[in-house]
Amino acid sequence: MDVAVIGAGLAGLTCARALVDAGLVVEVFDKGRGPGGRIATRRSDFGAYDHGAPVLHDLPECMAASADRVLAPWEDGHIGVPSMSRLPRHLSTGLTVHQGEKLDALTPGEGRWSLAFDGARGLIRARTVLLCLPAPQAQALLPGTLLPEVAQARMSPLWTLMAAFDQRVEAADRLEFDAGHVALRQSARPERENAADLWVIHGGAEWSRGTVDRPREEVQGALLDAFLALTGAVLPVETMIHRWLYARTRTAAGLPCLYDADHRIGAAGDWCLGPNAGDAVRSGAALADAVLAS
Repeated sequence: MDVAVIGAGLAGLTCARALVDAGLVVEVFDKGRGPGGRIATRRSDFGAYDHGAPVLHDLPECMAASADRVLAPWEDGHIGVPSMSRLPRHLSTGLTVHQGEKLDALTPGEGRWSLAFDGARGLIRARTVLLCLPAPQAQALLPGTLLPEVAQARMSPLWTLMAAFDQRVEAADRLEFDAGHVALRQSARPERENAADLWVIHGGAEWSRGTVDRPREEVQGALLDAFLALTGAVLPVETMIHRWLYARTRTAAGLPCLYDADHRIGAAGDWCLGPNAGDAVRSGAALADAVLAS
């Protein structure tokens, strides 16, 4: 293949789409169960939780317009409708995207890269490799001293609690409370049909950094206790906890993307430019432009 894109988040899908539209043979590989990365939705018997990015900020106008069937204005940005995962599914239409494929190693060769995947796929070869991953994951895969600017980016973790209540929680649809935690009622989002009152509670940034290595049960209990104390709600009928190890850009690399034309390897992500979804889109587009210009 011409190009292997690693990562099916906004940067990877944007980059892949531009390269495919330019006539290149591109395949996208992602370790998750579906495209989107942090633009994610968790489903249960009670309904859908948007447990990743709660709002998509600073999307380019062209994307907001072209994806208007799966986006709705929300607060100071956009959200996916009927769930956040609709946007990456829309963006992946017509692309070759392989899910459940974790890249273990990259090895340069004569005019081609060898990519070793964890699992049945094994080894594949591609002329160009583009790492559209969180900066620490990209850095861990890069051989030698290639793309050293990746190390300049810093990313923060985030704990996210999902909880379903069989009685409506008598509170505002958005709550900000102890340690910077934010709770969001999911049924307040457009086109939602949930069987219970579903909430997503994101831990505060500093709090999540300080508890990133704590046991999941301990973190879940702390977030739930804080929410119950604030709202007076009864115990939920369902709880789930998710740790986003690389949830948000704390320090950007300060470049639209990274690309080494001699070795035909590049990297993109929101971490190149900033913390917003629009930064990921612009970085992916910049990386596609760099590849096409080389």
